[in-house]
Amino acid sequence: MVNKREGLLSVASIKEKERTVYNLLNAHVKKTDERNKIFVLHRLDRDTSGLMLFAKNKGTQEAFQSAWTRFVKEQVFVAVAEGCPNKTSGLLTFSPAVDEQDHLMIVSEYEGENAVARYTLLRSNERYSLLELRSESGRRNQMRAQLKHIGHPIAGDLRYGAETDPGGRLMLHAQKMAFVHPDTGGEMVFEEPMPRMFMDVVK
Repeated sequence: MVNKREGLLSVASIKEKERTVYNLLNAHVKKTDERNKIFVLHRLDRDTSGLMLFAKNKGTQEAFQSAWTRFVKEQVFVAVAEGCPNKTSGLLTFSPAVDEQDHLMIVSEYEGENAVARYTLLRSNERYSLLELRSESGRRNQMRAQLKHIGHPIAGDLRYGAETDPGGRLMLHAQKMAFVHPDTGGEMVFEEPMPRMFMDVVK
């Protein structure tokens, strides 16, 4: 488990092949033994910070990727959203699909694999709200698209409709992850507190 900072890619892209979480971590584990390798289990968007889980072998990678919800019991994000939802909690069940022209995830009630996220309002002021988001499908970008759809895009998410950028970054952070260890069967829980600026924005 690693704590990814915002602005760093999870894995290589066409434009950036060297400075990624995967490459940095892979280089680190090889310092003790050149044969060591790591395997990607999931990704966070470049501008999302927080917890990322990697595997030490191919078998674990295949097990997690084929049955994600069997192993991952809890995946919690926090976000600062523009405005404030009418309800203090709710279920986001719209189905994201990909806009082929803009390469954005969009929300459709008729297309795409169902993606579910639950939100809870933690606090708010006249401009922003602090939300806890619990992903139940692990799909990248789903919450960004869903919050845009309900009229409360994540602050700083100019790609998904935000009009403000109070923190100079996408204000989305992967705060907690709980999973079942594939070998021992024991539950592992990791937490990484949200950046202080999140709370400052909603004071």
